[in-house]
Amino acid sequence: MTIGDGVTSLNGFDFTGNKNLTTVTLGNGIKQIRDSEFSGCTNLESVTIGSGVESIGDNAFNRCSSLTEVIIPDSVISIGVGAFDGCTKLAGVTIENGVESIGASAFEGCMSLTEIVIPDSVISIGAYAFNGCSSLTEVIIPDSVTSIGSWTFNGCTSLTAIIIPDSVTSIGIRMFNGCTKLASVTIGNGVESIGGSAFDGCTSLTAIIIPDSVTSIGDNAFSGCTQLANVTIGNGVESIGNNAFYGCTKLNYNKDGNGNYLGNKDNPYYALIKATSLDIADIEINSNCKIIAGSALNGCSSLTEVIIPDSVISIGVRAFSGCTKLANVTIGSGVESIGASAFQICINLTNITLNSNLAEKVTLPTVIGKKWYLNDKVVTTMLNSGVYTLK
Repeated sequence: MTIGDGVTSLNGFDFTGNKNLTTVTLGNGIKQIRDSEFSGCTNLESVTIGSGVESIGDNAFNRCSSLTEVIIPDSVISIGVGAFDGCTKLAGVTIENGVESIGASAFEGCMSLTEIVIPDSVISIGAYAFNGCSSLTEVIIPDSVTSIGSWTFNGCTSLTAIIIPDSVTSIGIRMFNGCTKLASVTIGNGVESIGGSAFDGCTSLTAIIIPDSVTSIGDNAFSGCTQLANVTIGNGVESIGNNAFYGCTKLNYNKDGNGNYLGNKDNPYYALIKATSLDIADIEINSNCKIIAGSALNGCSSLTEVIIPDSVISIGVRAFSGCTKLANVTIGSGVESIGASAFQICINLTNITLNSNLAEKVTLPTVIGKKWYLNDKVVTTMLNSGVYTLK
């Protein structure tokens, strides 16, 4: 089917579910391919998009499962949500310079797609954009991109390397989750946060350098990276989430005082990640430690006392959860935040000691009105001594 240059618009849904279409040529007069225009045309094998098209609507070619190749001309500014979602035979995609945004799920489930070159014109890539593209081996992300959504490359099991440019500010939730062949990751110096499960299950990843620009590492960010041996934690990191490195059985830790730490050449003890054993009865936290990661000492049921040095700025979620014999905690003057459930199930915890001037600065796990609670016990303040007693 050919739509001549004289036609300037389509109505939307005109050809939805049409099983007779095998080829489509759109004339240069058409400015917009509307939402769901060719959705479900399961026998459509070839599409030629005219040079006048400026936008490809949401789900425009959704589930065109026979489509094998598409060239998106430089006239196109935006590719809509789910535009080519479910095009399972789509193996070749050329995006010419002009496109500024790739919508969420735009190429989700395109399991025959092997590589994609994103032009310098693109600013944003939506969530799930390439989710489940299991044959995708190479992606080039230009410096123009400032935003990449969550789950974008989730399940891209053939992807081997990725460079995230300095222009990108965050790595979203599950962005590379399950990318089992991803062996090389370069994180740009503009990234400020690594989302939860961002690299969960990347079983071929052996090393990662987290730049100083990163301030937070989310829950399970590198969980299940079974070959991950070397991690450098940048000096800007302020918090590390729950089980961020859970199951990283080959990780090379810096050990000190019954603690396993990750850091960098300037400070190898930057972050306390876990205890050397759940059976430890005591721990001396290194005086250079800045972060106690989420679940760091979770389940250390023989621990009775913890002194957190002044160097520490944050205590992660569930950091001391399940320390059932823990009775006394001293929190240093540098602590600015304590994660939720940090002392959950610490049934014998009776005293928290900290400098009295931290009363307004530190946020304890649960605040109701003007009372602080831990394990449903009211924390009563005695500012002169700086001791907070649980009742």
